[in-house]
Amino acid sequence: MKPVFQRVTDHDPINGQIGDCFRAATASILEMNLDEVPHFAALCAPDYEHFWRVVNEWFSSKGMHLKFCAPLVAGGFLPISLIGRHHFVFGSCINRGKLMGHALVGFNGVVVHDPDHTKPKLVNGIEGFGYLVDRDGRLLG
Repeated sequence: MKPVFQRVTDHDPINGQIGDCFRAATASILEMNLDEVPHFAALCAPDYEHFWRVVNEWFSSKGMHLKFCAPLVAGGFLPISLIGRHHFVFGSCINRGKLMGHALVGFNGVVVHDPDHTKPKLVNGIEGFGYLVDRDGRLLG
């Protein structure tokens, strides 16, 4: 994992600012530069209904697929199969007075990198995890 910070931290689509935390978390996990990963949220704005489809099309072009799982218990415990691997952590933060989704990088179920160093921590704790698998379903990260 190579920590990469998001370029746009203030998500304000009305004024043309679209946060790129998921892009930075992806770049961090894959050890890529930020510009090597599409700004998925900007590509899908203002209709975010297709966000995860666009994300998985890009991962698929790289021979990967993004899977999701919920924490096993309150507090964010990770399924044992993901221990020892970097993964996405999903939660919520406050941005411009509104509750917004936020993507971070975890390891063993604990946040190890927040792509946005300007905001406070997750307000509701860990709400979910994402992890990458190859075309044969083997875990990556």
